Amino acid sequence: MTRCRQYFPGLIGTLILILAVSTAGCQHAGTLVDPLAAIDGPAVQLVAGPDGQITHQDVQLNDLLLASDGKTIVVDFWATWCGPCRMLAPELEKVAQQRPDNVIVLKVDVDANPELAAHYQVHGIPDIRVFRDGKATRSVAGFHTAEEIIARIP
Repeated sequence: MTRCRQYFPGLIGTLILILAVSTAGCQHAGTLVDPLAAIDGPAVQLVAGPDGQITHQDVQLNDLLLASDGKTIVVDFWATWCGPCRMLAPELEKVAQQRPDNVIVLKVDVDANPELAAHYQVHGIPDIRVFRDGKATRSVAGFHTAEEIIARIP
């Protein structure tokens, strides 16, 4: 018994270290995957008008990802039943309002577009992906404020 007590604090410390190392990357959604022309689907673009009002326009994802004209594209992979996704929606509208000249904000419903979700290796939602010049540059999972999202945009 004395021997077990002697090693127990070391075992707990080791387990805590393993847990800390294994969860350190959990803020990042997943592997960065570039768009492919063959894998496309519908998305909704959040467009800020001159009065700041947001309108939703149906678009094809690859039309914007592969021909972004130097703009950064923020894609939110979400679902209607997801509480954090619904909380994120007004934050993404703020991003679209604050950066209309150089950022395009898109939303992709993973339930309606499982092929897109599979291609981009979306394993949890909300999952925000950032693209620039047709290449994936960043991946962030979970709820984030508009300011946090804007800070991650190159």
